[in-house]
Formats: sequence, structure tokens, C-alpha cells
Amino acid sequence: MDLKSIFKILEGRENITHLSDIQHILAPAILLNISNSSVPANTDSPTGALIFLFGAPSLLFLGTLGNSLSLVVMKKFASKLSTYIYLFVLAFVDLFVLYIGLLPKWIQTILEENIFSTSTIICKAGNFGGYFGSHFSVWLIVVVIFERFLTVQSPRRAVRICKVRTALYIIIVLASLLIILNSHIFWTVGIEYDEASDTKSCQASGNLSRIFPWVDGVVYFAGPFLVITILVVIMVFAVCRRQEPKPVCAHGGARKFTVDDRRHLVSRKNKRLTLMLLAVSVTYLLTTLPMVIILIYYTFQQVTSAESFRKTESIRIIAELLMYTNHAIRFILYLAVGKEFRKRFKMLVCLKDKSESLRFDARTRTFSFSQNGRQTRSTFITTNIPLEN
Repeated sequence: MDLKSIFKILEGRENITHLSDIQHILAPAILLNISNSSVPANTDSPTGALIFLFGAPSLLFLGTLGNSLSLVVMKKFASKLSTYIYLFVLAFVDLFVLYIGLLPKWIQTILEENIFSTSTIICKAGNFGGYFGSHFSVWLIVVVIFERFLTVQSPRRAVRICKVRTALYIIIVLASLLIILNSHIFWTVGIEYDEASDTKSCQASGNLSRIFPWVDGVVYFAGPFLVITILVVIMVFAVCRRQEPKPVCAHGGARKFTVDDRRHLVSRKNKRLTLMLLAVSVTYLLTTLPMVIILIYYTFQQVTSAESFRKTESIRIIAELLMYTNHAIRFILYLAVGKEFRKRFKMLVCLKDKSESLRFDARTRTFSFSQNGRQTRSTFITTNIPLEN
């Protein structure tokens, strides 16, 4: 039973002997409405429908433009750094989530017809795509944050582990596990007819419709939320504790470039990339938290009337749009925090000569420093240095 069916039951509650009987299915219905692209936004709430009508296309436009540009810019980095491979795939998955999840709900709001309830094949494919895309997106964030955590806590170990080939293996394994996890949809989900509301809906049959949403809640909300929160807190304290080394000066006040300076340069670049990923993680936490609160509210708050349900539905729709905002604004975060990303983007927009980008090499650094009164050039090799200046 979806939210629209629940609303219709509440409208005719004078014929229901036990109103509390639907309470135990309300929270699962909310969860089902989150990742499931086949469940439309509840248009029985006028305010919520208006918000969704204009909010959804705005996010679709912003997400399409931003993630497309991210793919173009990240392509320059992906072959050199494992972190940017994750971010490249994440931009693609975010696009997928917006078009498999948000777009069908917006179309349903306009046409008042759920396209996923018209065909069993579309129903199953839409459900699978919605759940898989949402899970893949959030766990990519978990993986990339864990990689940054490893870099901050154990840089030497990170050099050995955080490689491009390793990142590709992890992405393939993660995608395979999530495909297996959500494969049950192809035999447990179908088109169900609800006699109480005289409607057809695409959902899991029987008691499975109450079980799987909670599994999705753990995979999409609880698990990633807990892991990311712990890693972010530890990383913030670690970054704040680190002090920048003081420069060493030669006789006459000339700046002397030492080995410590080289390490400091690498540390500074890692720190900036870490801050960018922290911004991505905090954004996920902030945009997801309202829906978690709504879920808890629906779990423990007793439903009393259709009017109260209509009011809370407007809040739920705002919380759901916030979740999709997380998939739409990462490009803005990259521009705001990633300096090298901004440089690459400006070069892309201004169509500058590509040779300018070759001045920065991800693996080789050349420095000039004074030794015995002579100017010397020193070149050393680094591994997995973030492209930040």
C-alpha cells in the first residue's frame, strides 16, 4: 500500500473500526517512497504538490548540468588518482538516480498517472534501478571517505592501497554486491491491486512490502549515515590537530626549500582534497537527516486524521527533495572547495590551450632550492597526490 492509498483510507476513516491498523504500514510506506522510483509523490497535499511541481524540474536541470560538467572535468583526473575515479563514477550514478527516481515522480505529478504501474517489466526495472542507484551512490561516498580517512591516518599504507587499479576493482565489487542485494526485486515486486483504494501500484507483494523498505533504510540510511559520521568526526579532529611546519630560512633571509617543505606541500594538497570530500560527506548527512527524522516521526506518531497526514506530507516532500538535492549539487561543492577543479573548469569554459594543463603533473614535482650558494633543481616522484593547488 502506497501513501496515496493510505490517504484515501484516512479520508474515509469513519468506516474503519481500527484506525491504528494502518499505523504499522505507514513508516514502511514512507521508506518505500524514498528509493523506489515507482512510488509517486503524494499529490493529495496541495502545498506539497506545488513544491514538488517546481522543485523537481529545478533539481533535474541543476543536477543534469552539474553532473555532466563534473564528468567532463573529472575525466581529466580519473586516470591519475583513485579518488577522482570514485567521484567520476559518482557523478554518473547521481545522474542515473535523478532520472530513474525524480523524473518519473515529477511526470506522475503532472500527468497524474504512474507509468511504473502500466507494465510489470517497467515496474520491476524501475524498482531495481531506483534502489540500486541510491545504494550505489551513497556507498561510493562511504568508500571515498574511507580512502581519505586512510590517507589522513596512515599515509604510507594509503600509498600502497589507494591506486587506480584498486579503485576499479572496488567499484566493480561494490556494484556486484548491490546488484545481488537488490536482485530479489525481479521476483518479489510486481503490480498489486488495492481493493480499499481501487488502485494499482508497483510494489512488493504481501508482507514483503513491509520488510524490504526497512532493509533499504538500513542500507541507504542507517549504515552509511553511521559510518560517514564516525569517519568525518575523526578526520575533522585529525585535520585540525595538524600544524603547518614553519619555513626554514637560509642566511640573508632567503627561503630554503627542504625535504620537510616537500612533505608539507604534499600534506597541504591532501588536506585540501580531504576538505572537499568532507564537504561532500557533510552535505549528504545534512540532506539525509530530515528524511530520517520524518521516518522516525511516522514510526512513532499516531495517525489521527487525513488533515494531519496532509500537513506532514508537505514536510515529507520537502525532505525528499532535499535528498535529491544531494545528488544534484556536488558540482557546486567541487567548485566551492576544489581549487584545481575550479582551474580545470575555467580552462574548459574559456577554451584555453590544453598545453597549459600539462604544466601540472600528478606524479612528478620539480623544485628549486639553494644549496652551497648554488641554485639546484630537484625532482622527486610522488604517488596518489591530489590535484589541488
